[in-house]
Amino acid sequence: MKWLFSVVAFLAIQIVSASPVIEKRASVNDVANIGYATLNGGTSGGSGGTTTVVTSLSALTSAVSGSAKKVVVIQGTITGNTVVKVGPNTTIVGRGGSLVGVGLRVLDVSNVIIRNLKVSKVLASAGDAIGVQNSHQVWLDHLDLSSDLSHDKD
Repeated sequence: MKWLFSVVAFLAIQIVSASPVIEKRASVNDVANIGYATLNGGTSGGSGGTTTVVTSLSALTSAVSGSAKKVVVIQGTITGNTVVKVGPNTTIVGRGGSLVGVGLRVLDVSNVIIRNLKVSKVLASAGDAIGVQNSHQVWLDHLDLSSDLSHDKD
């Protein structure tokens, strides 16, 4: 009987571990519904604003500026050696997109969401991968931030 129980338990574990993992992807209209991002009226980013898909550094810089509600979807790899200042009421979502050598700065603004994005190899002279200073209602979620020794250990 103990042997049969062990076999059944082993098979159950195999079936459960073989099940595909369901991963929730960021929607451009997601809003913060838990934690500090819900304070003072909540954090909705650019939900309800215009949606722009960007594939270049100049398009990204232009798309995230200004205070109007906006959703910026990053597709592909955007490279450079700079930090892009993000305006208020902005949602930035990576859809298979990444920033290489390009950081994001959230400075003196509110209501910003940055989700599902990979940022790598930003040099210290340009700034941080993502910098948040003197800002509130900022939601950072599912970010992959990295560097290597040839692109500054910081």
